[in-house]
Amino acid sequence: MRRWLWIAVILILIVAGDAALWRFATRRLEAGLGDWVTAQRAAGWQISIEDQRTGGWPFAAALNLHHVGIERGQLPGDDDIAWQSDRVILRIAVFRPTTLQIDASGAGRVRVGRSLDVPYSASRLVVAVPLRATRLPPSAVTVAEALTAGQPGQTVTVHDLTVHGSVAPEAIAGEPAVSISLDASGIVLPARPDWPLGQRLASLAANAVLGGPLPATGSLSERATIWRDDGGVLHVGALRAVWGPLHLRARARLQLDSNLQPVGTGSATIVGYTATANALATHGVMTQSAAVAAKALLSLMAHTPAGGGPSEVEVPLSLQHRTLSIQEVPLVRLPALDWPRQ
Repeated sequence: MRRWLWIAVILILIVAGDAALWRFATRRLEAGLGDWVTAQRAAGWQISIEDQRTGGWPFAAALNLHHVGIERGQLPGDDDIAWQSDRVILRIAVFRPTTLQIDASGAGRVRVGRSLDVPYSASRLVVAVPLRATRLPPSAVTVAEALTAGQPGQTVTVHDLTVHGSVAPEAIAGEPAVSISLDASGIVLPARPDWPLGQRLASLAANAVLGGPLPATGSLSERATIWRDDGGVLHVGALRAVWGPLHLRARARLQLDSNLQPVGTGSATIVGYTATANALATHGVMTQSAAVAAKALLSLMAHTPAGGGPSEVEVPLSLQHRTLSIQEVPLVRLPALDWPRQ
């Protein structure tokens, strides 16, 4: 009997200790949220939270927030930016006290100026950031499942998505200011337009590094102009995509031209080039003569991998005047990049 009594006492102490730890962590989480809201409002942001409740015991300290809104606009030189979410859960797990999880699963909306207004929903949408006393988190990991974004009839769906990002606002020229890597699968594009390689991408993975410095003020077009004039470069590495017959591995170095359109050079390894060229020509993305020239050129350069498998070709790429070319053979005319100018 005494043995069971001691076990009961130990269990009570563990539960009491966990409850005390949960209460302490929850209060710190509430205080941290309050400090953050105060700081953001002082910086010109509008923060709204309709309801706030604690939860998560026994394994985490959590704040359940309902109808969250973050907005900044009507300030000189700034674009109107807004994010809304029906529900947000801020969570710090007992066994991971240095990481804040921001769970925004469900429905939400992102707006940038007048040109971008995107409603979204996700069965899971969680951002994990380290708890540090900085204005911006130095890094974050975002995981999404069954993510659907876009206006009705123009939605993009992603079955699984993982994004790793880091920010260094103090980066000087030649240093990474923003680094992003993503891995997505099961991507379904909008039904319109009629995609020449099909509506579904089996997978897409890439990493990119945006060189500094990054302008801190002005509209997006003004910031892009300053970044370009300061010699800004975007390095895209290890891009991999499987889209219909196309299996692609590519790297690129991109900048902005005088019209703020991307220009640059790169290289790619392509599998399925014949079927891809035929599909692009059939859908009018490239002319029949360009498709014939591209297939003839790529066939001469193609080889079979040492380990066997389908024929592949390694080619240089260039992007000039919104035209993507292979070995100086024009391939695809890209739509213009429209920068908000509010």
